[in-house]
Amino acid sequence: MWSRQTSYYTADGQRITHVSQLNDDGTVENTHYDVAGAAWAGAAWQSYTDYRGTDGRIYRQTGLSDTGDRWDHQWDNGHGNVGAYSYGYIDANNDEWFRSYSNKYDTSGERIIQQNGTDDLGDSWQWIWENGYGNAGSSERIDWDTSGTKPWWHEVADYNAANQLTRFETYYDDNTKVVDNYSNDANAGWTKRTDIFNAAGALSSQTYT
Repeated sequence: MWSRQTSYYTADGQRITHVSQLNDDGTVENTHYDVAGAAWAGAAWQSYTDYRGTDGRIYRQTGLSDTGDRWDHQWDNGHGNVGAYSYGYIDANNDEWFRSYSNKYDTSGERIIQQNGTDDLGDSWQWIWENGYGNAGSSERIDWDTSGTKPWWHEVADYNAANQLTRFETYYDDNTKVVDNYSNDANAGWTKRTDIFNAAGALSSQTYT
């Protein structure tokens, strides 16, 4: 609920440029409208809203671009302050291969440590990086066949610090599971071990290559 709302208009009094809303809990929402067709942060936009806490810091910003796509920024400690940060993007204009994705940054606000997304088929993914995207460190990618177009419903890929695949798990629609383990060691005597589990979860076969 809000206690006060103030609207600002262009000089001719015909178009709203800014709406400021004071909420009952002391937070403030400021919505800006691009009536002049200006650009901001390197991209054209129709409108955006800043959500300020009682301390005056911006903790969230949502926006609508000129192409109809949307964004959502969130800061744990407020915009411009040290702390975790997330960025979400929705391809409402349907001109990308994905529907939406969000990046989560570490407390430095500079390294992406997690990404979640949904592609145009409706399938979902998640990437997790130990030391941030593009930096040395282990990582994990998880995929879900939420569209129901594949023979499996869930896959998990694990990588070591050298970005080598170490384990790949596939969970099939019939409840069986295949796990490929990669040695990445020339002296191991094998490159890949494949474990196959039946629908009851018991190991049914194991092969080495």
